[in-house]
Amino acid sequence: MAPKLAHPQGLTDEEARQLAREGNPLVVSRGRGAMLEDLDGNRYLDFMSERLLTGLQGLQARHQIIGDVRGLGLFVGIELVEDRKTKAPAKSLAPELEQRAFQKGLLLLQCGESVIRMAPPLVIDEIDVDTALRIFDECLSERTR
Repeated sequence: MAPKLAHPQGLTDEEARQLAREGNPLVVSRGRGAMLEDLDGNRYLDFMSERLLTGLQGLQARHQIIGDVRGLGLFVGIELVEDRKTKAPAKSLAPELEQRAFQKGLLLLQCGESVIRMAPPLVIDEIDVDTALRIFDECLSERTR
């Protein structure tokens, strides 16, 4: 059984996920303020996007269950497959990875039958990207043991 995670104000796991997906005034305010301070925001976001996509493509090379990595900017989809040749979707894997990652502090969102979506906030930094990639790699490795 998965351990119960502690959340601010006694929120349940599902309430915490929903709040993180939908945003809240404090998070929106912080993100907006950070972007207004960043005079070279587009180049920074391009750099973070490239770092995330390159890292995920590296994971794709190491994990056969990743059939495709695609996205625009920081909005990225990771297609999970049973077999890369047939591209048969790994339908049961996405919810499992989503839960494993959440237990480790990474919010992933299932999209469709077998796609995991990463959509980090615009204020993400190199440490956050590297941490997300490390956690996702751990979850994939645990799944394939």
